[in-house]
Amino acid sequence: MKRIAQIWAILASLLLYPSVSAQNISLKLRNVTVQEAITALNQTESYSIILNSDAVDLNRKVSVSAQNAPITEVLAQVFAGQNVDFVINGHSISVIAARPQPQSQQPQPAGKTDFRGKVTDSSGEPLIGASLKIVGTDKGFITDIDGNFSLTDMTFPLEAIVSFIGYSDTRVRITGKEPQPWHITLDDSQNLLDEIVVVGYGTQKKSSLSGSVSIVSGKELNARPVVSAALQGTDPATNISFGTGSPEGSYSINIRGALSLNSGSPLVLADGVEVSLSQINPNDIESISILKDASSCAIYGTKASAGVVLITTKAGKRGDNATVSYSGRVGWQMNTTSTDFIRTGYEHVNVVNNFMNNSSDATHDIFQYTEANGGLQMLYDRRNDLTEDPSRPWTIVDEATGKYYYYGNFDWYGYIYRRIRPQTEHNISLQGGSEKISYYASGRYLYQKGMMRLADDTYSDYAFRAKLSVNPLKWLKWSTNISYDKSAYIYGGYYNYEQVFGALQSNICAAWLPKNPDGTIVSYVNQLAKNSPMGGGRVGILSAGKNSNS
Repeated sequence: MKRIAQIWAILASLLLYPSVSAQNISLKLRNVTVQEAITALNQTESYSIILNSDAVDLNRKVSVSAQNAPITEVLAQVFAGQNVDFVINGHSISVIAARPQPQSQQPQPAGKTDFRGKVTDSSGEPLIGASLKIVGTDKGFITDIDGNFSLTDMTFPLEAIVSFIGYSDTRVRITGKEPQPWHITLDDSQNLLDEIVVVGYGTQKKSSLSGSVSIVSGKELNARPVVSAALQGTDPATNISFGTGSPEGSYSINIRGALSLNSGSPLVLADGVEVSLSQINPNDIESISILKDASSCAIYGTKASAGVVLITTKAGKRGDNATVSYSGRVGWQMNTTSTDFIRTGYEHVNVVNNFMNNSSDATHDIFQYTEANGGLQMLYDRRNDLTEDPSRPWTIVDEATGKYYYYGNFDWYGYIYRRIRPQTEHNISLQGGSEKISYYASGRYLYQKGMMRLADDTYSDYAFRAKLSVNPLKWLKWSTNISYDKSAYIYGGYYNYEQVFGALQSNICAAWLPKNPDGTIVSYVNQLAKNSPMGGGRVGILSAGKNSNS
């Protein structure tokens, strides 16, 4: 059928343009570039010109004077002085490097021979108009109606780049020992126009798709050093926002902006099953289709009002040899914002007191450094001590009352949180198949440290996926798709870690220390005006007890 369609296309072009010489043109151009002349041909005469040779100088100045002249004469003036040939098919013109004229009276040099062959797709159908360029030379050719090409006086071995509209460029190497004619096949899997897009409960070719759909390949996702299927930046209409920031927490997806005051999240399906995007191992993803327009509601209902994210996972291919793949990664996470907070007690006390004394809610200093406990002078004397000097201790005991007073320069952020959080990931997969069976299996282990340094929180994830397809008979198919994911986030302190993060900032001052010289934990501070615990009382309980979310 494809062959018949190609023949009909050629017959139609012959009927519409029965004779190239009959297409007479009137065109006058003076001192213009070749590029400008080509544009004029396209705009005035609707000719489409494809350049298939690096030998064309587009900046060369030419003049064209044609009055009711054939297209061949006009092209000769446009490309005057350039060693090129033309292949004309209706209003489509291919410009290629000129083929050397055969010299039958001279024998062919030793080591050189003709290069003849055919370019087809994987089904054996010839590809008409495919271009073939010899690497390192200006020689090339455009295949004819039967997909054939022929180049003379070639030296072997050689490499050629074969190009065809809709296919990725293919590079082939010819040793000269292969039997002629050479047969070059372009892989249909690289046909960009035949790319399959997942839409609804079926698939559709991208070339015939009319809806608003974006495609993200698994290769694009795997090139990112991420632990989840991060779509941010892969599609301009898709926005990702994080919730708590916890390693086991999910994130929200927004397509096309907010739909209402309550917004909405798109429907996420993996191989037809509704899932959370955080549950999918990005190494298992073959492709992702993002359905953006309202037509998706006709298939999936109201759940698709905010869009649909369709994930297709990898599968084995029949006839492929068994392949084992492994990837491992060791890295770390760091804050994207500065954590260089004030750690000088003197500066911290002065800044906060000055601010609060100028507000309507405060009538006195928050941090009380009176003459009775040494005043600000003791803080000032220690302002440059990044580590405690034995001659100027950071903790002073009042011999009369036994109370502790603090004059330190303590880095509370570095004490409670990690600035660098290591992580490691291991992925292994097995895929292949025979004539009637295809299989795919993968496993992943992920481990990473959390933000809490004092509580030492950790996150681990184990993921497994297995796909098997069997065709024992032509009319019988059996397949299975199994996935398993288990994660665990272990953390210390209060069971609600969000409240822990919020409470740790209260009443923390660089002048104070977490522990007294006798080893007791500092909670209530004598130099704080209000009677409330430091860090909301969470500092002391962080290391006591463990919690787990899984």
